[in-house]
Amino acid sequence: MLGIAVTGRHGTVATLTAVPVRPTFTSARGAEYSAPGGPWHEQTLDRLLVATPSRPDLLTTERDVVSTDELRALVQAVAGGLRARGVGRGDAVVWQLPNGLGPVILYWASWWLGAVAVPLHPQLTGRETDEVLRAIGGGTVLAAAELADSRLTALHGERVRAPSARPEDVAVVLTTSGSSGRPKSAIHTQRTLAYKARQFLPVHATGPEDAVLMPAPMAHLAGMLHGALHPVAVGAKAVVMETWDPERAAQRVETERVTMLFGPPLFALGVAGARRATRERVASVRLISSGGTTVTEEFARDMTDFFGAVVKRSYGSTEAPVITSSLPGDPPRRGWTTDGRVIADAEIELREPGSGRVVPDGVEGEVWLRGPELAEGYLDREQTDASFVDGWLRMWDLAVFDDGWLRVTGRSADVIIRGGANISASEVEGALEQHPAIRQAVVVGYPDDVYGERIGAFVVADEPIDRDRCVEWFAEYGLAKYKVPDRVVVVDVIPVLATFQKPDRQALRERLARGR
Repeated sequence: MLGIAVTGRHGTVATLTAVPVRPTFTSARGAEYSAPGGPWHEQTLDRLLVATPSRPDLLTTERDVVSTDELRALVQAVAGGLRARGVGRGDAVVWQLPNGLGPVILYWASWWLGAVAVPLHPQLTGRETDEVLRAIGGGTVLAAAELADSRLTALHGERVRAPSARPEDVAVVLTTSGSSGRPKSAIHTQRTLAYKARQFLPVHATGPEDAVLMPAPMAHLAGMLHGALHPVAVGAKAVVMETWDPERAAQRVETERVTMLFGPPLFALGVAGARRATRERVASVRLISSGGTTVTEEFARDMTDFFGAVVKRSYGSTEAPVITSSLPGDPPRRGWTTDGRVIADAEIELREPGSGRVVPDGVEGEVWLRGPELAEGYLDREQTDASFVDGWLRMWDLAVFDDGWLRVTGRSADVIIRGGANISASEVEGALEQHPAIRQAVVVGYPDDVYGERIGAFVVADEPIDRDRCVEWFAEYGLAKYKVPDRVVVVDVIPVLATFQKPDRQALRERLARGR
């Protein structure tokens, strides 16, 4: 153990004894996964960095263009600086940085040493970073002055030529959204991430000729996957944006010949709606994969028409990245209307919420899953015990299987019980977003003395929308009248959780409770 004085952006945070981060869950199929030929066998992330094809522009930002060889050298130099500070296998390396080259180097330098990358969103406060530090039991927090240079020259040391990682080493701790409760810090190991990295080729057909645009925060799963891991795994170019801006994104798509867009629909919609965007200027885009929010068939159709690309839905989470998706060669409409098929070694069961019995094909149930890409628990063991049960992760999502194709219908936590009737918030959102004047909708329940709960809808619309118009629309759309929102609030923008880019449903519920 190493006693570390933790110095971060806000001064000395604490002096803690750094305890190596350990998984709090191990798959019941771990021995099978780790056996020769299994998905975990001898899988470490450093192998990807060693084997990736060389190219002059492996990573581009608005400040830097870095070749494959340059990235390897930077990773080894920063690994040397971290080792000189006493960082070794299992030790946490904590940083707080905007998107750019720096986070990519720190991810790979940590992984090279078998250390644990702990990225913090730049907007987290000192108190919030304190909570993460105490949850992990301490660690080396890198100060802002050390991170000012994008190549992190202040951290350079004698290059570490030989990696130290083992498959079972914890690789990263990522904090997930806490929109309806306490945030959860998910633990991924070298083997879970290395396995997932090998799936990018068969799932997305990614190759060295591709360029991946990544505007999502690199402290989140999507940013880490598609800004740091995905490009190195296949030798594709990563086009990393420091902050999301639709006009700059459209420019980067054109100048960098971006071929792939990942993330929530707002990214593809933003590029398509940019002033400079034309069909010819974005013709390089061949694939748009969206998840993390309601993805409508209308969105898929519109983006297909504008970009001329394959558009598909994917399903996953921080705990289980990209567990279902359409695959190359699948019927395009399946990618519009379902969340795809279960990928490779992953397993999904849909279970009856009350009894836990597996439901038959075509019947809605809660999603339970397991597989080699599954996180190995949360930092908080109580949270692990609540969601990881008998080797499976309970996702709290509702879904239906249709001949092997998964269609996520909502979250069990998002069920609104109005007068005894269960109403899926996602279903209502989908119906609202089919209205030609409504661009985005978020639906939440709010307390009511008579009905128990009522339905509230916040919409971004191109023209005035009220409940009477929703009654007319739901009748035309074919959704029961009891599912019509009781209150409709038109807003300029849906508030989001600053660190997670998801609708802040709790804030919306509170707004309704205040009568606004």
